[in-house]
Amino acid sequence: MRIALAATCGALLAGCVAGGVGDPCLQETVPPRGYDRAETYVELGSAECVTRVCLVTGLAGDPRAGCTVGCASEDDVRAHVYCSCRCDEQSPTPPCACPDGFACRPAGRAGSYCMRDPAP
Repeated sequence: MRIALAATCGALLAGCVAGGVGDPCLQETVPPRGYDRAETYVELGSAECVTRVCLVTGLAGDPRAGCTVGCASEDDVRAHVYCSCRCDEQSPTPPCACPDGFACRPAGRAGSYCMRDPAP
């Protein structure tokens, strides 16, 4: 029901508050040396997110279990890796409205996405 509601909301009503924003996720592909804290990484089509967007922002290191060098802490992963949605007017789909605790912020050329506010 949650998936159907989110899909209906996104397909029919611009400005719906996106369910699932802030849910934990991990991206399929991690850069060889881990993430760069100064970069924002957007993975579209994430099967782990109702919103289909997994966002990494402000994280340094490798979040994967079993990491041995340059690892990110579990607390950092919880704070900086989460499901999001596109919230700008240039979105090819109706933009979402960011829920409480999130703000619409630019993610480089990828557009603007709901990010934790304030950013950790």
